[in-house]
Amino acid sequence: MSYMPLLKNVFSFSVTEFCFVFFGYVSMFLVVQYSVYPVQGLFLLENSTFAALLFLPHGVRVVSIWVLRERAIIPLLAASLVIYRLFYWYAEPVYLNYLLVLTGTFCAYFAILFFDFGKIDLSIQNLSISHWRSLILLGFVASVFNAIGNSVILAAIIDKETQLRTLIYYLVGDTLGVIGFLVIILISLRIGRALAR
Repeated sequence: MSYMPLLKNVFSFSVTEFCFVFFGYVSMFLVVQYSVYPVQGLFLLENSTFAALLFLPHGVRVVSIWVLRERAIIPLLAASLVIYRLFYWYAEPVYLNYLLVLTGTFCAYFAILFFDFGKIDLSIQNLSISHWRSLILLGFVASVFNAIGNSVILAAIIDKETQLRTLIYYLVGDTLGVIGFLVIILISLRIGRALAR
């Protein structure tokens, strides 16, 4: 099997695509950082630095991978590196931070490959399915990959008693993040249409 076409697709994103994915991810993270985390911290002191219960950037991951496939990987990787370097660079040894970045970057891509392998067409071209339901399903499976990956990577940092809870937080936070991001897109489209009239 030749990986050259795949590698070519990874680097075939446009400047516009890069900006939409990069700034979409960063802006959604800032919303979470300065609104979701403070509210969550009032009620859930434990784990609040590890997982948001409404992680909107996961919605950006899922939608961008769904629309752009491999072309979204580099913008997502760049955005994840910036965000982790600024806010999450806690793990020791340092290489664990890079593993966390890679897990977050590739979780949605692995999820869509999982459905491709199972011959389940969730692509944007398939008009016989409900796209918003497909995106939520894709987001949930991606959250499973992300939650398991992060839990394994952080196993030495997170107390064993809180590992299961953190895993659940990742699953809930990522899945709700997809739903929340879809709502934001829907509202934005409606506002855009109203202003265009």
